[in-house]
Amino acid sequence: MAEQRVDVREVEVEVRERVLEEVVMRRHDLPFPARLGHRASIGAFEILGAIGLIVPAVTGIAPILVPLAALGLVVVMLGAAVVHTRRKESQVVIFNVILLLLAAVVAWGRFGPYAF
Repeated sequence: MAEQRVDVREVEVEVRERVLEEVVMRRHDLPFPARLGHRASIGAFEILGAIGLIVPAVTGIAPILVPLAALGLVVVMLGAAVVHTRRKESQVVIFNVILLLLAAVVAWGRFGPYAF
């Protein structure tokens, strides 16, 4: 029997090429470039929106920020619902729509003629 020698470098290069090809193919499947920085910034906007809903209302300082924060959260949740719909994640879309409706009610209630 002849012994067959495998060059480790050739196998390593082939594996790297396959992995890179798979990453490139999956990246094009996403509806938008889902980089870590985008996710972190969206999360920061959601946290700032939550702070903007609570702090001005509790302290009584600049209460106009409450409906503005609510409108910001409506926009963020609308974008989240679109992204999750494109990814066919229906359970998450329902959660996004509920949060969108809650933020819209707060914005309507604070901007409306009978602001609470």
